[in-house]
Amino acid sequence: MNKLEENRKKRDEIDTSIATLYEQRMDAVKEVLQYKKENNLPILDTKREKDVIEKAKARIKNPEYVAPYEDFVKNMMKNSRDYQQNRRSEERRVGKECR
Repeated sequence: MNKLEENRKKRDEIDTSIATLYEQRMDAVKEVLQYKKENNLPILDTKREKDVIEKAKARIKNPEYVAPYEDFVKNMMKNSRDYQQNRRSEERRVGKECR
């Protein structure tokens, strides 16, 4: 196996780990959505998102990766918000159909 193949294999293993962590994160997102629903809270909490981004950036040791990681986190949070909004809309739609 040459160096390129070795690095691709390593990246594939990391991607597998990321997929597992993503599923765990989305399970947590579902729990947060349930709490927000029960407490009549909005999906978007701008202050919380800013705090999350700052904490995320502080975790990155290589300065070269800070900006791309910030984009990654922002996209991940947008994905979570979209998921929550879609679930909330679906729950409302199903609720109306059951009436």
